[in-house]
Amino acid sequence: MQTRTGSVRSGQSPFRLNIGWHSKRLYIENRNDMKEIINVYLRFFLVIPFAISNCYHSKKDDLSILTLLSQNAPPVRVTIVGDSLSQWSDSFNLRQKLPSSYTITDVSRAGYDTIMWLEDLALAEAIATDIYIVEIGTNDASYNGSRDFLNRYSQIIRRLEQRSNSFLILTAVPKTNQTGLHEAIQTNNTSIREFVKTNGRYRLADLELVFTSASENLTLYPITDPIHPNLIGYNLIGEEYRKILLGL
Repeated sequence: MQTRTGSVRSGQSPFRLNIGWHSKRLYIENRNDMKEIINVYLRFFLVIPFAISNCYHSKKDDLSILTLLSQNAPPVRVTIVGDSLSQWSDSFNLRQKLPSSYTITDVSRAGYDTIMWLEDLALAEAIATDIYIVEIGTNDASYNGSRDFLNRYSQIIRRLEQRSNSFLILTAVPKTNQTGLHEAIQTNNTSIREFVKTNGRYRLADLELVFTSASENLTLYPITDPIHPNLIGYNLIGEEYRKILLGL
């Protein structure tokens, strides 16, 4: 048995506290001090760890740390290479849809197809970019059908990937409401879906699928324009890009 001398309080006589083990149980010979021992135990083994836990693991502190890290993180630079769908929709409203840590640069040109973009791709290559969004294909279907589309498209993507250390979001464009374009657009989109599989840095924004699903319940094009979506359609495009960007 181990014997220890307790402290002396004002107006009290010294006491002796005998602590030992008997039949594998802790016993205390001076039972008058049981309450004091329990109080000490609670202070050191319950109260202090609880306070430390609250100090370092509170949701408020975690949020503050995450906010600070976000403010100090470099921006994610996104460049859109597209046609009138992006140019006429204020970049699908991505500047409002994404956190302030994303910067959007849109070099899209109305009427551009892959032939024109191969000639002017330096416009996009000159911009410091983390993630490219490539939204091309509607004009190709209108001008050239599916003839040699994948060859030109892949040249564009290979050039852009040399300028980015991150991801490229490739787009299967909507079929539009112009039925004469459907076959060519679907053929070109199938080529894009297969091309996306060739590189782990590529991501697919399948707007054809998004529009086909949504068109069962929503009107996505104005009566006067079968090519360019209405606000509902443009919002669907922006939301699809937003989800992909935030998931990278």
